[in-house]
Amino acid sequence: MAPVHIKERSFGVVPIVLGEPAKVLLIKQASGGKQWGIPKGHAEQGETALQAAVRELEEETGLKVSRFLQDPSTKSRQTTSSLYARNSTSGRHGVKAEDLDTEQDAIHGEPYQNPSKNDQWKANTYFVGLFDKGVAVDELKLQEEEVEDAEWLALDDAVQRCTYEEGKNVVKTVQDWLSASASNRTAS
Repeated sequence: MAPVHIKERSFGVVPIVLGEPAKVLLIKQASGGKQWGIPKGHAEQGETALQAAVRELEEETGLKVSRFLQDPSTKSRQTTSSLYARNSTSGRHGVKAEDLDTEQDAIHGEPYQNPSKNDQWKANTYFVGLFDKGVAVDELKLQEEEVEDAEWLALDDAVQRCTYEEGKNVVKTVQDWLSASASNRTAS
């Protein structure tokens, strides 16, 4: 395939609650076909990808994320897993935003043609946000004009619920990262 010119970019946080099973928060969009997917949106002027993703998550759900999962496949991380790296003062899993490599620790969706924008090419970038516990759906502050509903789902269920293939693939990547992080922990 010939190189494509990306005209639109969105950034999101995949909200994960650690546990057995781990759960992800999916949102149901209020407009269009009411698709289920991961919270995301466009960057505002001057924002980095991570700043835009964090802001969009908070705007759409009310969730504030401060800890992130790193890509465990990085050679330097194969002996210590960021999932199980605990902050000595808080005891929380993951790393702070400033310790995230926003290129390496992002899940980059495959570019696609956006039918709602005259088939212009779009690419989405996601970061994995870690939460110690889920917020009950009725306690989330959903952005009414953009989000109709939300649900915490086990990862396998979320793969089935996502409307688009990209969302399914992102959740599968998160599953892989969580499995690799757990394996790295037991190997060290």
